[in-house]
Amino acid sequence: MCRLRWAARWRMRLRRHALCAALVSLSLLVGVLFGAYWPSLAAFIPLKGIDDTLLKYVPITGPTLALIAFWWQVKRARFNQRIDLILKLSERFDKAEMRTSRAKAAQILRTNPNAEDGAVWDVLNFFEELGFLLDRKAVDVEAVYEFFEYWAIPYYQATEEYRQKERIATDNLDLYSKIKKLKDTLTDFELARSGYSPERTAKELNDFLAEESRLIQRQKPSFMKKARKRSLDAA
Repeated sequence: MCRLRWAARWRMRLRRHALCAALVSLSLLVGVLFGAYWPSLAAFIPLKGIDDTLLKYVPITGPTLALIAFWWQVKRARFNQRIDLILKLSERFDKAEMRTSRAKAAQILRTNPNAEDGAVWDVLNFFEELGFLLDRKAVDVEAVYEFFEYWAIPYYQATEEYRQKERIATDNLDLYSKIKKLKDTLTDFELARSGYSPERTAKELNDFLAEESRLIQRQKPSFMKKARKRSLDAA
């Protein structure tokens, strides 16, 4: 299914680029035809009562259309790149390794928000990177809101003490500054959208961390492990 989804995405992307290339080629062709046949057209058109001012600007129509088509193609390409990037970030956030880090980080943050652990760092590092990309306009705020607001805001709240401790320990006041910008941007977006703050209450935050901590459930022992355990117990 994953391979089919990627194949469909590539086919869509090729169709979009093919359409853009066709528009640019058509515009350039119109410009070339205007340039090649303009002397004949210029002799014919005045007979029809066309104003001289209009005739003066007609030759630049083709190149202008080509520039417009090229600008539209660049804009579409940037849009596609942003969508691809947000989808890749979403897939990375949901991978087994990241789900394990999220589960461990949530368990730690529920019991001891000041504890130093690599899992908490993994989660913060992901959102720091996301905040950097948003600050650089590599991703759209609306896309970031739709894909990550559910996790970004509560993890920001839950790691407040941890981040403050790390800033003091490293004597770096700018540490995790991109996460702060990410949180502020998402908060402003939600306030403009609904008029309500996206910050969670203490109960909502605890429920969120409890849900995240269950991402990786303890695996049931396999048949071979059960058989080995029984043999050891019998011995």
